[in-house]
Amino acid sequence: MQQTPKIAAPVLITAHANADFDALAAMVAAGKLYPGAVLVFPGSQERTLRNFFIESATYMFNFRQARDIDPDSVETLVIVDTRQHSRVPHVHNVLARDDVTVHLWDHHPDTGEDLPAAFSRVLPWGSTTAIIVAEIRERGLTLSGDEATMLGLGIFEDTGSFTFASTTEHDFSAAGWLKTQGMDLNAIAELIARDLTSEQVGILNALLESATTHDINGTLVTIAEASMETYMGDFALLAHKMMDMENIKVLFALCRMGDRVQVVARSRLAEVDVAQVCTSLGGGGHPYAASASVKDKTLQQVRDELFALLFSAINPQMRVRDLMSSPVVGVDDDRSIADAEETMTRYGLKAVPVFATGTRRCVGYLEQQTAARAISHGLGHMGVTEYMHRRVQIVTPNEDLYKVMEIIVGQRQRLVPVVDRVPAPHLAGSYGVDRTPPPPPS
Repeated sequence: MQQTPKIAAPVLITAHANADFDALAAMVAAGKLYPGAVLVFPGSQERTLRNFFIESATYMFNFRQARDIDPDSVETLVIVDTRQHSRVPHVHNVLARDDVTVHLWDHHPDTGEDLPAAFSRVLPWGSTTAIIVAEIRERGLTLSGDEATMLGLGIFEDTGSFTFASTTEHDFSAAGWLKTQGMDLNAIAELIARDLTSEQVGILNALLESATTHDINGTLVTIAEASMETYMGDFALLAHKMMDMENIKVLFALCRMGDRVQVVARSRLAEVDVAQVCTSLGGGGHPYAASASVKDKTLQQVRDELFALLFSAINPQMRVRDLMSSPVVGVDDDRSIADAEETMTRYGLKAVPVFATGTRRCVGYLEQQTAARAISHGLGHMGVTEYMHRRVQIVTPNEDLYKVMEIIVGQRQRLVPVVDRVPAPHLAGSYGVDRTPPPPPS
């Protein structure tokens, strides 16, 4: 069978996986700035966007599939609506080449995995599309009515029709100019006004019935939960509707979907940065809208982690020194696992710091669960250094609790040593966050 030849794409434009309307519109807008570029749609799990893309955008804007592109032909890679390496897996083979020039257009906050680029324009506007529209307008380019409508759809979607707190005057200005280019507001209204399926109605009812509001350091936060066996790509839509129906200021909607828990967070308060919380859960987003996908944990476990993060992130009033245990209880690194386990049992500890013999310098920590397993395998006589954790993140007494929660929740470190200017470690409690260590060899 003869293979279809790959498409040469000296300039390739794409966006993040699970694309939304802003990502799709930003790709079309970027196509005006890079004439002749090939647009690669990364796919979407959002039902309305999938239908629109299949029915209209594929033919209207000549999108291609990543599998059809010759990666060696790409000279310039343009990525819109993200800068994170993990969110563009469909072009990892292109990014692996050292001779590829990368251009970035984005409106998301900085992250630790942002791609290096020869050119980047990152502005804190309500949508990436608005950023590119401003450049189109500056260059004196014009749009067709279909193009203007497509770009307007991206701006309306990512600003919540200009109701989100992230909306700026630049988004309004971009939409106003698009109207002069023939943007069809009726078409946008029809696409944004989404009807719920019976399945979505059921999940929304579950969220409403389970919703509880909690006073977190003086700020009211609503947490709602639901559960289903399959993945629902439009779950974020339900969070939007719930916010509007109940006039909620801060919402964390949790839904178990198969082997993972989806977290969608929305905030209308400047003092609650939901992106900070979701980042610690392995996700990310904006201060006002963020999400995370937590795998292989129960709803209860995710909820417990969420509460710990919220209390340390919202109006933090306490410091590490207010909760740390002092004086510290630990064992020297020349002691046996059985000795360490006996110490933990005596003091009711789930983990114990390990000190360099004769000093108070922390060189690691041993978990009670690991020690108990080692003893059950007849290895209690082994030294604590055989099974202790050696890579340990530390904090100082004056730091806020969010740093501790990032270490405990994000890095799964059971025990956090607190070290002052002098080497005198103390122990910050684990707030009940567990992790199962690998069992000792039998």
